[in-house]
Amino acid sequence: MLVALGAAQEAVLGAFLEAVDTARRRDLAGFLVEAGRGWVKHPASRWVEGLSPSASLRSRDEAARAAGAGLRMLSRVGRWDAEHRGVRFFDDDYDAAQLLLSEWSAFGVPGFRKAAELERALCFLDSSGSISG
Repeated sequence: MLVALGAAQEAVLGAFLEAVDTARRRDLAGFLVEAGRGWVKHPASRWVEGLSPSASLRSRDEAARAAGAGLRMLSRVGRWDAEHRGVRFFDDDYDAAQLLLSEWSAFGVPGFRKAAELERALCFLDSSGSISG
């Protein structure tokens, strides 16, 4: 079930982020940054604590990767944040970039970095099926 949920989240959020980027409305992705503030407060192990220890290692690995779907999509927003930091004051998109940097500043580079670390940790289960990263 978690694998299917993760796939659905990734598909929907991926399509949404593609659409807002194409429409030049990255501001509409702010809800994901806000959600990320709550996500990064917990260790990666908490994301998968409900997995059955009797499930196969492969099943637990797939479920752990699926649990990181939102974090993977948040990393895309993090790449946008990095792009916005590179916009110079004489570039056409300067005002829009500064607005988003301001809106996302509570999460900022440390938040995007922590989200990426959590997502990577979810990709690595040890032989007991526990998070090793």
